[in-house]
Amino acid sequence: QVKTHAWHEDDEIRAASALALGQMIADKTVNHEVKQAIDCLAMLTRDRVPQVRQVAVQALGKIRSEDVIPPLTRALRDPDLEIVALASAILQNYKTYAVSSPVVSDEKQPENSALKAQNQSL
Repeated sequence: QVKTHAWHEDDEIRAASALALGQMIADKTVNHEVKQAIDCLAMLTRDRVPQVRQVAVQALGKIRSEDVIPPLTRALRDPDLEIVALASAILQNYKTYAVSSPVVSDEKQPENSALKAQNQSL
């Protein structure tokens, strides 16, 4: 029900919806419901009203999932500098999340003198 209010015409109701979503899913294990809430909050980070965007960014910051990284990264380009600062601070908590797993191969790599020199300097 809370998600239906995310599209309400009243700015305060949209902000309250973002706040409620953040409180409901904070620190929960990511499941289908949480992913839907993340999608809804991501949409609210692009709202026309700065207060709604700010509350949505704060709510995303309560979720421990790498799924929140893309909308928080988009919030770094927000015209409101407070929202940019908030998103930046929240993203600091996700520095340890791997963007993608490195590919490990048992294959022998081709000899390359430049690569060899680089590896030796490490």
